[in-house]
Amino acid sequence: YQPRSVEPVVLKGVVAEKLAPEAEEEVNSETAPPDTVEVREDGAPPMAEIRAPSAVPAKGDRIVGIKAESGGGETVVTIVGNGAPGSYNSFRLDSPDRLVIDIWGVKNSLHERSIDVNEGVVKRVRIGDHPDKSRIVIDFSGDNVPHHSIDKVGNALMVTFSGGDGVGTDEE
Repeated sequence: YQPRSVEPVVLKGVVAEKLAPEAEEEVNSETAPPDTVEVREDGAPPMAEIRAPSAVPAKGDRIVGIKAESGGGETVVTIVGNGAPGSYNSFRLDSPDRLVIDIWGVKNSLHERSIDVNEGVVKRVRIGDHPDKSRIVIDFSGDNVPHHSIDKVGNALMVTFSGGDGVGTDEE
């Protein structure tokens, strides 16, 4: 048996592992969906399985993706982890107004430290590493922190902003 390299891939907001290109020819496309099953010579189970939100591990230790989308008067920033998010706290800072989310016990595995979003009320998302947490800073296109809520959903934190300028928060 020779171990094969795998790379992370996000499928519908759920983290799975994708086979490295040299191993893809071994996947039988008639019996298994591509990019979700690893075929190993020793018959051992796959390296990773796609997890529904109810089957996400108790706590993740890495941030593996950030995305933003807007519509219907809301902007949603989704912070995706390799498992369920653990403890976090949020607060606002002034001059300029911004929202800070500290996620405890996780590290950033993204290469980017700043992501220009320009979706709805969100201008940019910045990520900072600290010894005991990752800090997410969300910058806005307006002058105030919009009304927002933060919810744990499966392996992600979803931060939802209303389109208005009202300041406030509703956290899980």
